[in-house]
Amino acid sequence: MDEIQGKELHLKPVMPRSILPNAVKGIKKHDQSFIDTLNNSIQEINKLQENANQQVEKLARGEIKDVHQVMIAAQEANLAFSMMMQIRNKIVDAYQEVIKMG
Repeated sequence: MDEIQGKELHLKPVMPRSILPNAVKGIKKHDQSFIDTLNNSIQEINKLQENANQQVEKLARGEIKDVHQVMIAAQEANLAFSMMMQIRNKIVDAYQEVIKMG
């Protein structure tokens, strides 16, 4: 095992249950909560995207007159997606740094 300042490193791959269902068998409870948090976050972002799409469709059909409401929904979805991509980039960068150590 690798050691940093006298502590052993125990690294496991992090995979959402929805992507690789067979890979999560035997994962400890605290690891499972991270996977659940990750899945919940992705589902929330998806809901924001769907809401924004519905708002745009309603605006196009003339069901919504308030353009601000539609723009706010679209911007919320855009910001949430951008934040998710930044978090993904940080995770990938951290993974690459760990690989370089090995």
